[in-house]
Amino acid sequence: MCANDTYFRSYTEARLECKGYTNLTSAVTMDTADGHFLLATFDGDDRHLGSVLCMYNVANIDAFFEEQHRKCFRDAVGSTPDWIQGTEEACTEKMILFNEHFNRSRPVYKMAGTPTEIRGLTLSSDILYFYQETKVTTLFLDDCSLHTKCQTCVTYNLARESCAWLAGTDIPGRCVSRSAVPGNATHIFEDHCPPVTSNLSPDRGPLEGGTRLTIQGELVCITPEVLVASSMSVSVHVNHTEMPNNDRFRLAPIYGETLDPAIMFQYVAPSLDPDQRPHVRISGDTQLTLSGRFLDAGSVRSVHIGGHTCSIGDQDVATPDILKCRTPGQATLGEHNLTVTFDRLNLTGPPVTYIPDPVIAEIHPTIAFASGGIPVTVSGQRLVGLGAGLGLVVNNASGQKLTTTGKCAHTDSVLVCHTGSAGVDRLPVTGNAFLMNPYAAKNYLGVITIRTDPELGHVNYSLSIMKDTDIEIK
Repeated sequence: MCANDTYFRSYTEARLECKGYTNLTSAVTMDTADGHFLLATFDGDDRHLGSVLCMYNVANIDAFFEEQHRKCFRDAVGSTPDWIQGTEEACTEKMILFNEHFNRSRPVYKMAGTPTEIRGLTLSSDILYFYQETKVTTLFLDDCSLHTKCQTCVTYNLARESCAWLAGTDIPGRCVSRSAVPGNATHIFEDHCPPVTSNLSPDRGPLEGGTRLTIQGELVCITPEVLVASSMSVSVHVNHTEMPNNDRFRLAPIYGETLDPAIMFQYVAPSLDPDQRPHVRISGDTQLTLSGRFLDAGSVRSVHIGGHTCSIGDQDVATPDILKCRTPGQATLGEHNLTVTFDRLNLTGPPVTYIPDPVIAEIHPTIAFASGGIPVTVSGQRLVGLGAGLGLVVNNASGQKLTTTGKCAHTDSVLVCHTGSAGVDRLPVTGNAFLMNPYAAKNYLGVITIRTDPELGHVNYSLSIMKDTDIEIK
């Protein structure tokens, strides 16, 4: 409960539970290399025989209550608990079981079927004593199972020579006693930890190789003992002895914590569609769109037209089927060679034809409405040279935008754009319409007037019509 709360509106409670045991008998706290923990013992019942000793991370308990306060007090008015008579309905999150469903508790020791229950706990140095009616049981806190992280497990092992980290590609890692290591275990770490990889980019590259992989994750190791103070170079060697004979292999984690889905890298063969015949304007500065397969592969992609770079920027997001770039200008009209590079792979694509700059003749209609969506047809010559990614925007005389940007698409020999919605309140208003490409290059279209949306009045008469009769509403 918050210190300044006098009406119990911030009060929150949680009953401890562990694997179905809820009859709490005693508890103590302890500090370990892994953090601050709460140890609690529970009696059984008709369904859960014996007793159980469970461990809770205090940091997770604090985070749990912070989240409940956020839901029930900070972001709302709050409510008094439901055990106070005559109060309003309590927040449903205020009374809840804190158990393994939150991944915040785990059994440490269990005495199933014993006739007497655990009555008390005492912590002294590295030994935990728990009492029953007729005997005292001890649990040494250097028990390896108390270490939940590899780093503290191997660090403790270097000091006590008693623990090891058992890991594999099919099981989560855990700290075990060295004397209890299974004879068939192959991935035992006593002085360092296995790498844990969280992300891999890119996840595919060409068969020719050369892809620079960026691996994000964690690699923990313990330094060896040296005799004299000195500076030394650090190198990391990762061996992978099993490489499947197909185009897809598992890069990581290697004997680390299993991730789902597994991080994979894929070898692919990028290709360009041979039937595409791109046309662009000779002045350049338009978006060229190339189609094909696996066009997002590799770490470094580049496009060259006639020896000049078709630059790939933030506006040119690649997908598996589409690769975009900003065309360079050329000195001559006609076809120019196209080369696309994916790391070490060089592809020769269909030639790019440079044509004279487009000429815009007229637009129709020149009236738009506040809600937008009116199709505007742009007619002229060589409009295909304007490139892809075009949008229509209307500005006033000072350059202020009057509408949002509407999308455009090439249709046969014309360009069809849909107007954006008005961004001003005073209507009607007249402004200059422009075509904008992804690189902010503008082409003037003409004058457009934006009006308020039309309203359909009431129809006060009826008429009979034949089937398939056209009706025009003005």
